[in-house]
Order: sequence, then C-alpha cells, then structure tokens
Amino acid sequence: MMRVKSHFTLLVYLFRHAISERERLERLKRLSGLWLHWWLRLDESSLEKALDDTYFFLPYLRTLLFPETSLLPKGSSTVQLEEAKRIAPMPINELAKKLHPDGVLRLTFSPENLKVFHPLRLEFERRDERGEIVEQFFASMRILWIDTILFPQNLGFLALKVQIDEDEITTHRLSDWLYYLRLVLTLAVGWQLADRKLESDEKTYDLQEP
Repeated sequence: MMRVKSHFTLLVYLFRHAISERERLERLKRLSGLWLHWWLRLDESSLEKALDDTYFFLPYLRTLLFPETSLLPKGSSTVQLEEAKRIAPMPINELAKKLHPDGVLRLTFSPENLKVFHPLRLEFERRDERGEIVEQFFASMRILWIDTILFPQNLGFLALKVQIDEDEITTHRLSDWLYYLRLVLTLAVGWQLADRKLESDEKTYDLQEP
C-alpha cells in the first residue's frame, strides 16, 4: 500500500462579517493580538515568495486583493522584503488605517492561541438500532494555521490548513480521513456528521455549518 510522504488540506468556509464602515477600526482593535496580519506567520523565504506571487494579478487587482502591498517600495519582492517584515507586526487596526477600505484584509489567528486546539482528533461512530457499532473512524489531526479573508462587502472566508498528525500515513488512511473531514453539512435528514474533539479533555466540536 502506498505511503504518503507529506500532505495538507485546506478547509474553506464562507461567512458574513460586520467589520466595515465606521466601526471597522474599533472592531479590529478588539481583535488585535488574537488576530494578526497574515504575513506574520511566514518565514523570510515564504514571505518573499508570497510577495512575488501577488504580481500574478494586474496592478489594480493587486492593490484590492493585497492592499498592504501599496505600502511597499516599488520593485521586486526582494526589494520589498525588509519593509514587509517591518509592516507585518503592526496591530491590525493600525495597519487598516493605512489601507484603502475597499481592499481585502487578510488576517491569521495567533499561533500562540492556536495551541489550545491541540491535540485534536476527528471521530466518527455510527450505531444501529440495537446500539451496536456499524461504522467507526478516528484520527489525530493538527491545525497548521487559520486565516480569515475579509471582503468589504461584509463577506469573508475562513481558511484552515490541516493535516493528519500521525507518523505513518497511507493513501487509504488519508482518503478515509478526507471523507469524514469534508462533510460539514448534513446531506439528508438524520445524517450523522463527524466530531472534532480535543484529546486533552472531553470537549467536542461538531462539524456543523459555521
């Protein structure tokens, strides 16, 4: 059976937000520290690559999708790197003051606060009418990062980068994990979904509609 050397999965959820208009900066101030600018989770080489990737977009789209790049000096990503490293640690409300309000704001959940979700386990168990287990699955998993992408139209995307937290992973094991992980909405009345559970306690997080 084939073994998986490395992998990750992105989970993306659409939601509505109220971080806009007159209360935008005040609400961002309340989130500052818990949410950071997404550049801050990147090491130097990853940040340089991320800056270079933004040039895929035409200039006017680049300034809307990545408005923070308008604060950088003109030139290649190598030229912009030092200024980007200086901007990244700014409190998000202070950074937002410098950005066009019609641009997209991308934030990352504080890595320090992300630790409370580890260790995490995905569990599924289905029983028949007699209470006997007819289907069961569980796997340890990790959330590598959580980003939120806020659009000015009060829509946002919550993105989570996750992976199985096991030493030996086969393609079959990965396929099963993805099957249980991806179901976040019931497909029919009575359909059972998997649970995310902190292994350090008994608190359970149902994979329901966010």
